[in-house]
Amino acid sequence: DTILTHIEDDQMSALSACGAFDGGISTGATLLMENASPLRCATLSNVSSDVVFCECSDENQRYDVRTSSCISSCNSGERWEYVDSNEYDTITSKVGRCVECSVGTFSVGSVNSWIDTCSNCTAGAYTSTDGKSECSQCDGGTYTSLDGQSQCQTCPRGKHSDLTIGSTECVECIPGRFSSQNGTTLCSPCP
Repeated sequence: DTILTHIEDDQMSALSACGAFDGGISTGATLLMENASPLRCATLSNVSSDVVFCECSDENQRYDVRTSSCISSCNSGERWEYVDSNEYDTITSKVGRCVECSVGTFSVGSVNSWIDTCSNCTAGAYTSTDGKSECSQCDGGTYTSLDGQSQCQTCPRGKHSDLTIGSTECVECIPGRFSSQNGTTLCSPCP
């Protein structure tokens, strides 16, 4: 992750580091950039020539600290998380990483835009694991009444869910009907 910063141990200069990782080739005090390079690196005229500033060649891309590369978007089930660290001060593109959406949330990847926050599953739906691109509907006899849930609740005895999937509540059995078990979708007629 330190490939684009000035390396102070004298083993590799920032120019060499940028060149070694597809930013270009060191040619003395400047860089000869490769046309297909995913990074653009250059020294600034008003800054010491030992400091190289780099950015993604495509201005819509962001620098991913996990892969040490420029990426166009996060995958479905992920969101972008910015990283604020002095380690990346010489990268002028947005710096961060893709992280999985947490339980109860989801995201659908997009090639046209960045997802900075995951969306909550709506009432009647849930995600029980991280990194989901869609929410699952509650099964019959279960429900969630709140957004952003990690599991569905079971309807207690004497109540049922009106829907076969995606219920947001359990309702009381009407007079003359009953449910003797938890998690029912119908109330039975009284004997």
